[in-house]
Amino acid sequence: MKIPTKIIYNPLELNGKEGQALKTTKKNLIVSVGRLMPQKNQKMLIRAFHKVRMNFSTYQLIIFGEGDSREELEQLLEELELSDCVSLPGNCSNIYDEISFAKLFVISSDFEGMPNALVEAMGLGLPVLSTKVSGATDLIIDGVNGELVDVGNEAQLADRMMAILRDENLQNSYGKNAMKVCDNLNNKRIAEKWMEL
Repeated sequence: MKIPTKIIYNPLELNGKEGQALKTTKKNLIVSVGRLMPQKNQKMLIRAFHKVRMNFSTYQLIIFGEGDSREELEQLLEELELSDCVSLPGNCSNIYDEISFAKLFVISSDFEGMPNALVEAMGLGLPVLSTKVSGATDLIIDGVNGELVDVGNEAQLADRMMAILRDENLQNSYGKNAMKVCDNLNNKRIAEKWMEL
């Protein structure tokens, strides 16, 4: 006998900062948020950014988070001579404000559950690019409110990063459409789903 199941997402609470990224003056900045660990595959993100940097020489990459992979990532930055344009500032108490100035939010994970950082970035109105991991494939409609690339595909990640950075209209469109996640994941709607269950 099959037991019926229902997926109910966590509610999204941005403390009044919904759509904040749509109102900021953008910097030449790409951001990512997540623990520094192999699962998040920030090595691939850094290597992809190395390719991006060849065409977008004024851009910076900031990876927020802390974890056991810090030393490895710092070593990779030195090997690729990216220490001057990629930073690993650790955890951040005002993360929404820090990432709202970015032109692109990226997740490069090999696997996920429901990536809260992605949900929050979308709620802020950031254009998002993610590997095709669980959660991201539920939230992102490829080419509508962000983009998806194959897990572990460094070349594809670099290519799509550059394509989005080249097109300001695309950035704006993705950001506006991404923000609609706030309607689907607000406290009232999630509470109603629990009541229905």
